[in-house]
Amino acid sequence: LVLIIIYLTCYNISAEIVNRIIAVVNDDVVTSYDLEKAAMWNGKEVANLTEEERNALVKQLINRLLVYQEVLKSGDLNLDAIKVDNEAREMLDKNPDLNFSFEETVDYLKSQMIIQIFARQRFGPLVQITDDDVKRYYNDVYLKAVAQDENRLPMSEVYNRIYNIIEVKEINALLEDWLNKQYESNTIVFMD
Repeated sequence: LVLIIIYLTCYNISAEIVNRIIAVVNDDVVTSYDLEKAAMWNGKEVANLTEEERNALVKQLINRLLVYQEVLKSGDLNLDAIKVDNEAREMLDKNPDLNFSFEETVDYLKSQMIIQIFARQRFGPLVQITDDDVKRYYNDVYLKAVAQDENRLPMSEVYNRIYNIIEVKEINALLEDWLNKQYESNTIVFMD
């Protein structure tokens, strides 16, 4: 009996060490397990992360929770389950070295899609892109990037692509501003 109690005590201690709480975001937590998974999705191990990389991943996990909490407050986003499943299969087929199960891959893709859909629905209508914005990007960015390329395309052929690039940048900037405000208006406690 004494050995069983010692074993269970040691097991509980080791379980706490392995999956300790890194941050608390309102009533949700970011754990060391979450950080390990995020690092693995970025092709790294937590032990090999620089402090800057670690902090960036923790911030990413906190941001994800802030978006999830907002989505729960405002209502469900409809994700196309078949599309997510197909993308998960495709990702696993293209990357056989990934050490993730199908379910983990689906969860990862869903988390990415939730953030993208939230950002596009919340901030997309606020973005106003003019023809002048596209022309400016074409002249200032595109033409400089392909200056040595003899096969550079006329603006009419890259207009939609440039429009989408500008739109995504502006939506991401608005999302980043929103997230920064969330840090001020929510309870976020860093545990280590």
